Amino acid sequence: MDIPNLKNLILENVPYEIVVYNRTPIPIFSSGVPDEIIQFEKNFFIGEDSVSDFLNKEIYEKRKNILERVFETGESEIVEEKLKDSEGNETFMKQYFHLINDASTEDSFVVRYGLDVTEFKEYEEKLKYIANHDPMTGLANRRLLYHRILDDKFRLSQNSNPKKSAIFLLDLDRFKVINDTLGHSAGDTLIISVSERLRELFEDIPDSVICRLGGDEFIVYLPGLSDDEALYNYSVEIIHSFRIPFELMNHTLFITTSVGVFQFEHNLTMDIEEIIHYADIAMYDAKENGRNKFSIYRPEMQYKTANQLNLESRLFKAFQNNEFVLLYQPKISTITKKIIGLEALLRWKDGDEVRSPDYFLGAAEESGLITKMGYQLFKKISEHLKKWNDESIDITVGINLSEKQFYDSYLIPQLEYAFQKYGIDGSSIELEINETIIMKDIDRSVDIIQKLKNRGIWVVIDDFGAGTSSLSKLKKCPVHTINIDKSFIQHITENYQDAAITGAIVSMANQLNIKVNVEGIENKKQLDFFRYLHCEIMQGFYFEKPMSYERINRLLIQKADYSSHFLSE
Repeated sequence: MDIPNLKNLILENVPYEIVVYNRTPIPIFSSGVPDEIIQFEKNFFIGEDSVSDFLNKEIYEKRKNILERVFETGESEIVEEKLKDSEGNETFMKQYFHLINDASTEDSFVVRYGLDVTEFKEYEEKLKYIANHDPMTGLANRRLLYHRILDDKFRLSQNSNPKKSAIFLLDLDRFKVINDTLGHSAGDTLIISVSERLRELFEDIPDSVICRLGGDEFIVYLPGLSDDEALYNYSVEIIHSFRIPFELMNHTLFITTSVGVFQFEHNLTMDIEEIIHYADIAMYDAKENGRNKFSIYRPEMQYKTANQLNLESRLFKAFQNNEFVLLYQPKISTITKKIIGLEALLRWKDGDEVRSPDYFLGAAEESGLITKMGYQLFKKISEHLKKWNDESIDITVGINLSEKQFYDSYLIPQLEYAFQKYGIDGSSIELEINETIIMKDIDRSVDIIQKLKNRGIWVVIDDFGAGTSSLSKLKKCPVHTINIDKSFIQHITENYQDAAITGAIVSMANQLNIKVNVEGIENKKQLDFFRYLHCEIMQGFYFEKPMSYERINRLLIQKADYSSHFLSE
């Protein structure tokens, strides 16, 4: 193939439009561009085409100006063009304008290379959308909200009489109950339904932004909202919009929301996180006042939540500083009179105070710290179990799980990882779950318990009898032990009703071949009562208080005997 033909072949196959212009400027050579387009461009540049409504007339005017500049300055230019055809279809082109000189004739030309970047632009827009929107609902995400507030801060703060703006932070009331009872797919469907309802409510409000912060939290941002009456009215509208029930998965759900409202001026000193924080304080005020309400932020609200926030902050520091202490309380067999198992108990060494979980568990659960605390606790227990296994001490440790931990999808993988790392068996632990947690969604709970059982991990129902569930539901749960609620034990020898209820619980458990562990034994009378009911596992201050690893280790090595506790006084 000769060189001219090779050049033509290359020009015909490169993915570019190539057009050469002389100084007039008119196109004198082209490749990859339809002849009619080149002819139109030529006529347009020399002023012969007078079509005023041509779709891309403005583009050609800009192109002519660029050509004249490049000829004059000799500097290359790059621009992006958006072209439309008669049907409204858009094509994005990236144009490169470059000056070339013919040394033999001293003539100058401009070469335009046009590359179709439509697919790239569409992909770029898709990535931009993904980066700025919540994937589940299509609402703005936190990133887009931040950008909008920042843009408005500069725009609105320039006015001589700057307007205020407002954010409304919504948190669905008792969403966790929906999630836990109907499942996560139902929770996701509800989140989508709420987002659609908020869209309908604010779609006609100029410049409004509806954002999903995450979970069941939403923010409505209304810039330029200085009217206090309008602020109040929008708050009421949000609350009232939830009066219409949500229909999902064959369920009619009456959902309410608590709304925190914060109105602010667009000065440059206020941080966006601060803005959301103040709305969050107002939202918690609404929840504390009974839910299904809105609260507009007032400075004094900070003092109401200060203790809670302070406690959460202290908990995080305590976690980082290893201030949580692992203790063990032995479980005694009424048959062998020896230690048959242990319950792991967490305490917080808060300065001179030793705090029980009753003090900090709620804040740990609310802040999300409970999951990290649980994993750290299980790591320590696993280390201790490995040492006991190495010393041929066969012992089972009961570990209390909170609601968040029980429903955590990482629970089983985390346990399996620890079993493999420390070489311990699943039967070395028992997970103690509060009865009320299990009975909230019995079907889902049974599924989780069965998966744990398949891995050799037994589940114990803790505080049994404190909830409202019937004993018949117990048949569904593949558990091998229940812990009787301490409230029945305290006055068991004086209160006939407590004694009758407890007797019924033990009898039913025995019929279902479920063991009964009695917690909170404080005296010999209580011990004798439960021995009479043939309960085989006892635990309480009458035998031992919670103790350190070192002390329980000595008792296990010594094979401590508690026969004296069972002797008649």
